[in-house]
Amino acid sequence: MSANSDMGKSGAYEAGKENSHQPDDSSEPNDDSSRKVLSEEDRAAQKDPTLPARLHGNEPSRGAEIDKEIADEEAEIIAKMDAKRDAKK
Repeated sequence: MSANSDMGKSGAYEAGKENSHQPDDSSEPNDDSSRKVLSEEDRAAQKDPTLPARLHGNEPSRGAEIDKEIADEEAEIIAKMDAKRDAKK
């Protein structure tokens, strides 16, 4: 048996400190509030997948370029669908 064992000591099984996890603490990685907070670069990257590479002076990856092309095509299709729907009204 190990000399460092906590077996049999009641302190090993007691609950943690009260209020040790604050609901609005942004340092908690699994907290919903920290997921909602995005940096401006993250928000821009969601709109333009090539932007992070260009901001750092690099050429965007081919995958990022393809993602941008697909997003642009989808935006164009949605705009056409919206125009058709508005024309019917």
